[in-house]
Amino acid sequence: MKKIFLLLFCLFGTFNLFSQGLSPVFQIGGGMIYYYGTDGGDNDDLNFKKNRASLGADAMFGLQSFNVDGKKKNIFGVFGRLGSISNEILEMQIEDNNLSNIIDEDRKRFDFSELEGGIIFGGIFRVSAGIGWLNFYDENHKAVYLKYLCSTAGLSIPIGRLRLNIMVTAMDGKDFDELTLRPSMGLVIHFR
Repeated sequence: MKKIFLLLFCLFGTFNLFSQGLSPVFQIGGGMIYYYGTDGGDNDDLNFKKNRASLGADAMFGLQSFNVDGKKKNIFGVFGRLGSISNEILEMQIEDNNLSNIIDEDRKRFDFSELEGGIIFGGIFRVSAGIGWLNFYDENHKAVYLKYLCSTAGLSIPIGRLRLNIMVTAMDGKDFDELTLRPSMGLVIHFR
């Protein structure tokens, strides 16, 4: 965690060093999240399967820098994601990460949340890292919270006030012992 904060501090320092002005920005929206699985695991599959798709909501608050000519440059921000996954996806995640939890079969959806800090270079290419939580109930109806480190990379393509976000999130560490990939695509509204 200290390394993540150090990286963010260095990015923020570089961000301020080369900027001529700062303006607050905010994004909110949502889209589709797809569970790919671990590379080489039993559940990795490049063919689209409807049962691996779920919905999520995204938000970002940041500061956008401008150069001497007043042109937009980078956005340094805090990114948040909330979503839900089916019990089938949760079973795949538990299996892929060699966890011994048995989930409550009566529940159909399970929640996750992620908080990341990072930068959108040139207002288009995003790189961020942070921590995530996966919440579910076991067979004894007891709440279980799994933590994992997450990092996201992708494109944030401007379309007027909207942005098309095409991202891939890698989840690993803490309670996850295998690198797990989750691509996503969605639309967010961009406010300045």
